[in-house]
Amino acid sequence: MSPKGAVLVVDDRRENLVAIGAVLEGSNYSVMTAASGGEALKRLADQDFALILLDLHMPILNGLDTARLIRERPRSKDTPIIFLTAYDREQDLIYEAYDRGAVDFIQQPINPKVLKSKVDIFVEFFHQKQELRKIRDQLESEVQRQISAVARTNEELKREIAIREKVEQRLLHESAHDALTGLPNRTLFLRATMRCFQGLKRDDSYRFAVLFVDIDNFKRINDHHGHSVGDDVLIETSHRLEYAVRPGDNVSRFGGDEFAILLDRVSDAATAEVITKRIMAQFEKPFLHEKANLRVTISIGISLFSSDFETPEEMVRSADAAMYVAKNTGKSCYSFAQPQQSNPPTPATDLPAQP
Repeated sequence: MSPKGAVLVVDDRRENLVAIGAVLEGSNYSVMTAASGGEALKRLADQDFALILLDLHMPILNGLDTARLIRERPRSKDTPIIFLTAYDREQDLIYEAYDRGAVDFIQQPINPKVLKSKVDIFVEFFHQKQELRKIRDQLESEVQRQISAVARTNEELKREIAIREKVEQRLLHESAHDALTGLPNRTLFLRATMRCFQGLKRDDSYRFAVLFVDIDNFKRINDHHGHSVGDDVLIETSHRLEYAVRPGDNVSRFGGDEFAILLDRVSDAATAEVITKRIMAQFEKPFLHEKANLRVTISIGISLFSSDFETPEEMVRSADAAMYVAKNTGKSCYSFAQPQQSNPPTPATDLPAQP
């Protein structure tokens, strides 16, 4: 069985040290001795004790002064002190000793049973306090471990949530954008067009237009040059369309070789025509490709908003129909939807040169 603690006996008389040691011998705690207050302070600097048995009357550094110094040191300030005295009529000295931190007195000559009983009690108290400290430290360690585990779990959850949010954002983006060109898709375009319809409720003078764009002879490009070249043409087309429109306009890919453009705040046909001509001019330049230099043209149908349209889909169908009128006329031109449809399609060759 390991010792429950250590007892320090401080007395300048060797016979008293021997006598006390004999009484405490065989107990479940170790006994150490000091022949002076100075020696006691040295031992207390290196070791914790369950109890100090301190002679009240010692030369040079007496028991009261030794007790004061013991209490001033952080390591020993809470160690209980039992004073040993041969005098029983020193009430003032006893009171002062209690002020210096004494917990009890033992009269000399010592009664072995009284000594053993008191020392056992304090050693057991020290042992229980040490056990409680161990339990507290273990609990604190476990709490810290659990806190760390929770923190790690929280970090893992945060990472998982961040990853999931990124995946959700990517899926949301992919669901609303064309994978090849990165442009908004048909669904997102129709939502944007619906917002324009709703804008009419706030401002009845607000107007907008839809352009429907189709690449001429795109199937021939795929058949003659391969689908990789066709994909590059689609990507370059998307770049040229975005370059030609104004900030705030919306370019989308509807699928295949078809694109749609939502022109914001277009009040009349003349404004829509200016933007359309700028778009057509972008396709006067050849498509430079490592496998071929291609002459790519487009046909455009233009649908200006009118009260006849009740849904975005109707307006898109109107622009689509106008685009087919332009394409059937000879391609590389544009055409306005009804009621402007009476105007003949305008070929690209009639357009003024654009930078």
